Order: sequence, then C-alpha cells, then structure tokens
Amino acid sequence: IFVFGLVWGNSVYHHALDQRITDKNDGAIYEIRGTVIGIPNQGVQRIRFDFLILEADRETGADLVGRTVRLRWYESPYLLTPGDQWKLKVKLRSPRGYRNQHGFDYERFLMENGIQATGYVREGYKSSGSPRGHFTVVDRFRLGFKNLLSNSAILVNKQMLTALAVGERSGMDHAQRRLLRESGLSHLVAISGLHIGLAALFAFSLAAGSCRLFARCCSFIPARQAGVVAGIATALVYSLVAGLPISTVRAFIMVLIAGVLLLASIRSSLDMLLAASMFLVAGAFPLRVASPGFGFRSVRSG
Repeated sequence: IFVFGLVWGNSVYHHALDQRITDKNDGAIYEIRGTVIGIPNQGVQRIRFDFLILEADRETGADLVGRTVRLRWYESPYLLTPGDQWKLKVKLRSPRGYRNQHGFDYERFLMENGIQATGYVREGYKSSGSPRGHFTVVDRFRLGFKNLLSNSAILVNKQMLTALAVGERSGMDHAQRRLLRESGLSHLVAISGLHIGLAALFAFSLAAGSCRLFARCCSFIPARQAGVVAGIATALVYSLVAGLPISTVRAFIMVLIAGVLLLASIRSSLDMLLAASMFLVAGAFPLRVASPGFGFRSVRSG
C-alpha cells in the first residue's frame, strides 16, 4: 500500500505540474471561451473568478482547452453567474507564490485547487450556450443563498452568517477578520468537520427522536436507521452548499463510514474510522496530503 500510494501521489503531482502553462508563455494574450465555475468574488473594482476553458485559439492556445484558470476582471460592467459561458480575451501567466517564502504558499494553494494559470480579462462578452459545469446547480444555489443573506434587512452579522452557511468569507472586512484572529475564533467561521459533525448529529437526533415520538413511523423504518440516513443526507447537503472544501469532504467521509457501520451493526474503533477516512481522502485528493493540517484536521474532525 505504501508503494502504491507513493507512485500514485507522484503521478498526480507530475500531472498537475504538467498542466500548468509554462513560464515562456507568461504575458501572452489568448482568446478563449469557457464557463464560470464556483462563486465569483466581487471586490470593490474587480471580480475574481475561476474559469474552465472549453475552446481556445488553435494557433496560440490549443493546449489550454480543459484547463482551469483564475482570472480578475477590473471594472467589469457585467455580473457573472456560475455556469454562464463567456468569450474572453485574457492575459495569462504561470502560477507563482509570494516573494516571502516563509508566508502563505500561494503557488501550492493554486495547484491543490486545480488552478493551472492566473491572469486578468482585457475584454469579453457573454456567449450563447447552455450552462456548463458539474456543480452549476449547486453553485447557483450557493450564490442565490449568499445574495439572499447579504440583502436581508433584518439579519445582523450577515458576513458571519454567509461564511457559516455557504463557506464564503469574502464579505468579511478587515476589522472582523482581525477580531476573529486575535480572539482565536477564526476556525469557527471556516466550515470544517466540527460544523459537518454537529449538523449530522442534530439531524440524527431529530429524525430518530421524531420516529420514536410517532411510533407508527417505526413500523416503516427503525428510529436509528432513520437517524443515520438523515445524518448522512444532512452532512452531504451541507458539504455541497459549503462548496466541498477538503475539510468538509473529510468530515462527510467519516460520517458516511460511521453511518454504514451503524446500519450494518458493526463495531469499530475510532482509530479505524480515522484511518479509513484518511486513506480514502488521500487516495481521492493526493495533492492535499502534503498540506500542514491534513493529519491534524482529520483527527480534530473525529
């Protein structure tokens, strides 16, 4: 297993590096068509978004098809929606980190998130075509829910609620981030195993308790099985709404394994549950194994 993991991890890393645009193409102008993925980050005078390239100029950008780039569009007159297709003229460069090597490794962050290039939009217009993307419906729901919370007139701390609901923290200002950092509570607004576990536990208790309260329900499905199904479903929905960051994927896998063991009436130790979840996450997301918090966060999720 160790040798297989070593070969698999190295293969994925080499493939990820090969997918990035080369330094010799830095600053080149490309005409591309693709689709917006994820929730665009609306700034004061710019929009930052991820863009999946579907078509590119055959002479200069044929090898860009199928790659994901992170773009900035300054003073854009348009509102971007996940799944919409656009024709853009962009200037791209290879991913790179910050000059301070002891700070945040932005280059590795881009590689771990499947970003093969960065750049900015020079001009563009919306293209005809049906929405594309595997999670377009989920991303549009997240964007709509985010806008609903942001535009509410009765809610307070809307930025905090948005971060906890859809995992979008771009609306938090510097003062709020500083307050959370100095109070040691920054991890509470980053959706992780704690949030997924609490949501699954709440759904389990509510469904199992409701079945026991209404005895007729137990004739169709046992209370514990109803609670397990509700807990797994809640963990899955919350993970999707949060955008499926790696922390929620780890937590969902742990909830799923625990639920299956409960349904099968199989006893298992917490160590085996943690080991199984880490094995599955490492196999599905080998680029995240090298992240500093991989092992610690997995244990904390349990």
